[in-house]
Amino acid sequence: MCALFGWLDYKGIVSDRLLKKLTQALANAAEERGTDASGIAYVKGGKVSIYKRPKPAHKIRFNAPNGTRAVMGHTRMTTQGNEKFNYNNHPFYGHADVDFAFAHNGVLYNDKELRTKRHLPNTQIETDSYVAVQLLEQQGKLNFDSLKSIGAMIGSGGLVVMDEDTCMVETARFFMRFTQNESCGKCVPCREGTKRMLEILDRIIANEGSLEDLDLLQELSKTISETALCGLGQSACKPVQSTLRHFRQDYLRHVVDHHCPICNGRKRRLVIKPELCKGCGKCKRNCPMEAISGEIRMPHTIDNDKCIHCGACWGACPFGAIDAIEEEG
Repeated sequence: MCALFGWLDYKGIVSDRLLKKLTQALANAAEERGTDASGIAYVKGGKVSIYKRPKPAHKIRFNAPNGTRAVMGHTRMTTQGNEKFNYNNHPFYGHADVDFAFAHNGVLYNDKELRTKRHLPNTQIETDSYVAVQLLEQQGKLNFDSLKSIGAMIGSGGLVVMDEDTCMVETARFFMRFTQNESCGKCVPCREGTKRMLEILDRIIANEGSLEDLDLLQELSKTISETALCGLGQSACKPVQSTLRHFRQDYLRHVVDHHCPICNGRKRRLVIKPELCKGCGKCKRNCPMEAISGEIRMPHTIDNDKCIHCGACWGACPFGAIDAIEEEG
């Protein structure tokens, strides 16, 4: 039993001081799943570096240099490979067509079989996880195909935090609009199906929908998921399916009550206070919807027709110039 932790800040939004505190806090929290050894790998200037020791995390001072944009960490409970020999501890360094760091939670029970069958080079590293590094190095490339060949995958994930003042129908519509815009148009289910679903969601949000629309959304979701050609189309309907299953009451407020207290009640609008804005442009650069405009060293403004209230600008502003005000819907 081990733990993995980490963070990404490619745009340099968060201060170095806060990121160092975050790294140590994550490492200390991950100690619950392993105290035999701890380590981090970090990226700065495109270079991968690793720092690890056979100690519990709270006894190590993790201090990635200023300008670090990514950290991956590991706390270890030993199952194979003596942790006192630091080369047995995670993360591991590897090189294919690029340098990489590798950390793993679990046990590879067939590691000895793989070493023999794949003719992997001898190494002093006893940890079973290191076999994965050798397999990737043997491929000579770090990409989708090489990872697939060892039963792994590459990708990313995201976490969206919402409170009780979020209408989940509006959330489903936001993701459906994104998918519909991204559709390449090659297959009919994705091209036309997502368009029809977006139209239905628009109708529901406007309190003009019906219970039959909910049934139609479920039917379209099933058809598109089963017949679309690529992963985008196959997963396009998941936000709708999930919100219909877990937040059906939000839909019923729109189609039965014809009144949503969130969408039709008091709404929050983000504004930039001109007296505090220095025109640094950080909010503008971090807005995913390009909803912020303004010249350098001049007060910026937010277009609330484009704004999705994600809070990226609020978190990026170093001057506290962004505020939320409530208005009648």
